[in-house]
Amino acid sequence: MMKKLWYLFLVISCFGAFAQQDADPHYTQYMFNRMTINPASTAVNDVMSAAVFYRNQWINTPGAPVNQLVTFQAPLKDKKMGLGGSILNDKIGFENRINIAFNGAYHIRTEKGVYSMGLQAGVKQNSFDHSQSTIKDPSLPNSALQDNLKTAIMPDFAFGFNYTRQNFYGGFSIFHLNQSRIRYSGTKTDARLKRHYYLNFGYNYALDPYFTLKPSVLLRMVPNAPFQADFSLLLDYNGGFWGGLNYRSKDALGIIIGVQLNKLNIHVNQAIRIGYAFDYTTSRLPRYNSGSHEIMVQYDFRRKDKVHTPKFMKLE
Repeated sequence: MMKKLWYLFLVISCFGAFAQQDADPHYTQYMFNRMTINPASTAVNDVMSAAVFYRNQWINTPGAPVNQLVTFQAPLKDKKMGLGGSILNDKIGFENRINIAFNGAYHIRTEKGVYSMGLQAGVKQNSFDHSQSTIKDPSLPNSALQDNLKTAIMPDFAFGFNYTRQNFYGGFSIFHLNQSRIRYSGTKTDARLKRHYYLNFGYNYALDPYFTLKPSVLLRMVPNAPFQADFSLLLDYNGGFWGGLNYRSKDALGIIIGVQLNKLNIHVNQAIRIGYAFDYTTSRLPRYNSGSHEIMVQYDFRRKDKVHTPKFMKLE
C-alpha cells in the first residue's frame, strides 16, 4: 500500500514539474558531453564523436525516471563551425517524452582562445498513457482515465555562448527560449515550458606528467524553482583512467569512474570512453530508492591522415 501511495505521489509531483519547468534529465557525467547543456560547445574540440547515455534513476521506486540519450557532433573542415544532433527518450510513470534536436555552433579561434556561439532547434513530444494506471479510490469514477493516450508536440529552441582557452572552459546557455505551450490533445491543459538557465565552467590542472585534476561546476536556474548546483572533481591518469565525486545540491552525492580503451595496452586503436556513475540520494527520497545508475559510451572517429606524395619532373 505504501508503494502505491508513493507511486501516486511521484507521478503527481513529476506531472507538476513537467508542466511548470520541463524537468530535463540531470546527467552526472555531463562534463563529457557539454553539447547537451550548451549548444555553443558543439564540436568545439574539433573532434567528430558519438555518445550514448543511459540513466536509471531512483532504483526500486515504481514509476521512477529511465532515459536514454544519443548524441552526435562533428566539426566542419574549416574548424569555424560545428554541427550536432541529439535524441532523448525519457519515461517516468505513465508519461513518455521524446526530444529531437539539432545544434549549430560558430567558433572564432584566436591566439587567446576559442569564442563560440551556438543555436539549438528541435521538437518535443510529451505523451501520457493513462491505460497503464488504475484508480484505487472508489469515490473516483473509472471514466476519469478512460481517454488513454494524450500527446503534446511543441517546437523548442536554445542558444549559448562558450569560451575555451588551453585548460579552461566556461559557458552560458538558455534553453526553451520560445517557452512553448504544452497542450495535451483532448484536454484543457495549457502550460508553458519555462526557460532554463545554465552556467558551466571547468579547469584541467596538471599535477604531474601523468595525473590531472579536473574540477567543474554546473549551475541551473529555473524561475519559481529551487536553484541547483553540481560540483564535480575528477582525477585523471594519463587520459586512460579517471575517477571522482559529484555533488548535486538538494539531491544526490555521486561517484564517477571511467576508462578510455585506446589509452590501455590492449590493442584497441579507437578512442572509446566508457563511464559509470552512481548517485546516492541525499534528499528525503533515500528510504524509497537504492540510488541512481548512469552509463556512458563515447566514440571519437579517427581522422585519416593524408599522405603527401611528391611529384617528380621527368628527366630527359
